Amino acid sequence: MTPRILPDRLSVAVTAFLAEKQTELSPYSVQHLRSSLVPLVDALDDPPLAAITYDDLRAYADGLRRKYKPGTIKPTVGDIRQFFGWCKERKKRKGNPAKRLKPPSRRVVVESAEPKVPPEEGIRRLFDHLAAHLTRVVYRDLFGNLCAAPSDEWRYDERQTVRDLLVLSFLYETGARAGELWRLGSRAMDLAVATPGPVYCASSTGKTGDTRLRFTRATAELWSIWQLVRPTGCEEFAVVGWKIGRPPTPMSTQTISKTIARRCKRAAVAPFRAHALRHAKIRRGVDAVGLEATSRLIGHGSAVITAAYAVAGERELNDAALATGLHGRLWT
Repeated sequence: MTPRILPDRLSVAVTAFLAEKQTELSPYSVQHLRSSLVPLVDALDDPPLAAITYDDLRAYADGLRRKYKPGTIKPTVGDIRQFFGWCKERKKRKGNPAKRLKPPSRRVVVESAEPKVPPEEGIRRLFDHLAAHLTRVVYRDLFGNLCAAPSDEWRYDERQTVRDLLVLSFLYETGARAGELWRLGSRAMDLAVATPGPVYCASSTGKTGDTRLRFTRATAELWSIWQLVRPTGCEEFAVVGWKIGRPPTPMSTQTISKTIARRCKRAAVAPFRAHALRHAKIRRGVDAVGLEATSRLIGHGSAVITAAYAVAGERELNDAALATGLHGRLWT
């Protein structure tokens, strides 16, 4: 026998809220709301909507804090506050019990997150690890030009490696978002490297619209080799993924990040994802040419955004704690 659903229950209000938001928000945003609210219904045992108090929600949020990091809790609390605000506006209950529910502060979220800037020595080890797997088919001649063996002499794993080395080099040098690399066209790269120079510039689109991505000869050389050995098909995209016996397809942002993380593990380097290379680019840029120039180089709308990327990391904070802590030993 199917249990009767009471109209005043929390689950009914959640269902109505999500149905309304489906016409206003993206599928991803609606799924995020669902992932935040359905566990709340289960945890509170689907009580009458009017019976839920601030203490109930505070106890639920405290339980989340014992299980998850602040960066996970913050959007969940925001979703809960949004839902109960909607309930009050639609007169489904009196008052908003979530109004006083406070999410973790941005400072706490930032400080508790995993380090976003991989160490330069780790990135360099990854470069060297990938390059070492290509010594059979890539070399320099007496004049220093980068040369490659004929494409029919390349093994499948070597083609994959040069593709991944190009991805790593491009993101490292440009500071591009993974989505900008995903959308980058082969024609844009061919146009960029057509005229030799110390710096090359390719155009792509991404999160903030059109963007200009600058790189050096190192990436331009890898591009020329990749063009020689890449699989047939999907040539309009700069980088593609493929498996033996299957046609190539564009590399999604998630695939790009997973590929880098997988290569890190094989090289015995602490894993990092694609966006971490953007943070590393900003850190190097601020140290080398200053905040303003780095902001323009990376494509930020203002130097304020760039400064947020370049805040002190865990190492700097630990050094600061040591420098300002209690010096000397008690009971020496």
